[in-house]
Amino acid sequence: MYATIYDAVKDLFGLEIPFLKLLQSFGFFVAISFLLCAWFFAKDLKRKENEGLLMPTMRKAIVGAKASQAELIGQFLVGFLLGWKLLGVFFAGESFNENPRGYILSGEGSLLMGILVGGAFAYFRYWDAKRKMLPQPKVPLITLET
Repeated sequence: MYATIYDAVKDLFGLEIPFLKLLQSFGFFVAISFLLCAWFFAKDLKRKENEGLLMPTMRKAIVGAKASQAELIGQFLVGFLLGWKLLGVFFAGESFNENPRGYILSGEGSLLMGILVGGAFAYFRYWDAKRKMLPQPKVPLITLET
């Protein structure tokens, strides 16, 4: 039994990929099982909907509005965290290779990459909303959800 996916890949293929030290084999396979369960659950819900056992709900949606500040801030925060930690791995050097889990839970990261990626996420959300913006936002009568 291998403790991490890194150990398995190194032993089986002779490849040393430091990023794989983060993937504990038990946790990795638990995550894969969650994804498979979600897929089967979605298929079963579709089947029940087709049999008429589940009925759709109605809701109103606003189409053509500009991006709100909350959306832009949320996008920036998600992008910042991804850039700060995940892209920070490439700039962490030996501190990541020595203790990958310690690095993830530490305050270390790339502040510059966090700001750049966060800004890119927020700008993309702004650009997408601006592209879809209408002169007068519409509220469709009913949007069906299942």
